[in-house]
Amino acid sequence: MNKLRYLSIALAILALALASCADKPSYPEAAGAGEEVRFSINTLEEGKPVFRSLEYEGTKIDYIVLKTDRGVESYLDACAKCYPKKRGYRAAEDYLVCVACGKRYPIKKLTGIGSCYPIPLKGSTAGDGYIIEKMELIKGKKYF
Repeated sequence: MNKLRYLSIALAILALALASCADKPSYPEAAGAGEEVRFSINTLEEGKPVFRSLEYEGTKIDYIVLKTDRGVESYLDACAKCYPKKRGYRAAEDYLVCVACGKRYPIKKLTGIGSCYPIPLKGSTAGDGYIIEKMELIKGKKYF
């Protein structure tokens, strides 16, 4: 009976290990004209991160756009600590969770620098749109 229990535990650990090695999701590219990407603020849902990509020179640069009570914010889908693992974040309830290490950050209080916080990405609001210059995204290429 104990052998069966140990085998079950070993299989569960193996399944978790394989799941943790799964490829990072592929995100669509945001609409943009020329040197920028644009988001309609009206289509962003408060507290619900939007994951997008920009392909540049064969590298997909993933990023997050997020509407909060503070306004619209954007981040690279990477952190300074775990980016070598190329796993990024996932949304879980009201949190962004680092897929590599499991640290959780409340979306409503997503502030900080270093450690495993998402890397801030400069963007601006213009009318009912949120704009990110493609050069700002390209600066983050080293994390991908």
